[in-house]
Amino acid sequence: MVQEEIKTLFKKYLYGQLKSEEVVRLKALIQNMDDRSLEQNLSQLWDTCHISGERNIEAFDTISKNMEEIIQPQKRISLLGYLNRIAAAAIFLLLITLTGYLYIDKRHIQTAIAQMYTISAEKGERASVTLPDGTKVYLNAKSTLSYPASFSLNERTVQLTGEAYFEVKHDADIPFIVKTEEIQIKVLGTTFNLYAYPDDSWFEASLVEGCIEVTPYRNPEKQVHLSPNHKARYNHETGEINVMGTDLRVETAWKRGDLIFRNQPFKEIIGQLEIFYGVNITADREYPEELFTGSYHENDIIQVLKNLQQHYAFEYQKSGNEISLKFTK
Repeated sequence: MVQEEIKTLFKKYLYGQLKSEEVVRLKALIQNMDDRSLEQNLSQLWDTCHISGERNIEAFDTISKNMEEIIQPQKRISLLGYLNRIAAAAIFLLLITLTGYLYIDKRHIQTAIAQMYTISAEKGERASVTLPDGTKVYLNAKSTLSYPASFSLNERTVQLTGEAYFEVKHDADIPFIVKTEEIQIKVLGTTFNLYAYPDDSWFEASLVEGCIEVTPYRNPEKQVHLSPNHKARYNHETGEINVMGTDLRVETAWKRGDLIFRNQPFKEIIGQLEIFYGVNITADREYPEELFTGSYHENDIIQVLKNLQQHYAFEYQKSGNEISLKFTK
């Protein structure tokens, strides 16, 4: 799979069709290639090119000299064995460009590979991103995901604040790791939902398919493994982690644009409304203790508030993104 990707990127480079993210990917692949692999790939590239003129020995000498002076000893490539297969001067020019572009300043390449990207969804927004390995991530409101321009050869690590739904690209040799403020989740290839808002006293990981390993930083001995249709809830204050069955339709409702509440206190409901609709809600006194169950698929929070008025006695006023509640009982 990697060999085919390298071959494709080389060809696209030859015809000037590489996108910016593909340039970074090509740099990463060549940086981690051994001598034999690099020779094989360059040889295959040369073999696919047709000779259109006399062989340019001076250009070949220039390439060889550049290779010897620039590339570190462990990366030095023996080109003499391929002299008879090297095409026209245009191909030599390409290889000189590749040599300078990919090897002259490895520190710049390493910096580009290690560069971190961040995608955020503000209150009232949702977002999605495809990571360098093909993993798809969907972000709920008030959430942030950080990831590198290119993953390492040992692990694929990202950092999450808030809530996200992951569809991880399977790779048995390179585990996928999500780090939150207090929890680490390790997977090989699976689909799951994470709830990790820093303002809440709890964290949840809900598994759709596959298998994940959940490890609290403070209590690594309490590590748990989840099977599909189960979730792990970790209490930041007590350090306790519990595994239980779950209704995934509820856990992933936000991804469909739904709000589903199951026996939740009004204070918790208000907090989710603020995140989902991007508003700030205040009240004239403590929220009632009565639990609520219900579901909504409304674009306007006013429709939700009108429904909640049938269960809780309050009046509301809305000004921009500010909503004030006044309880009448």
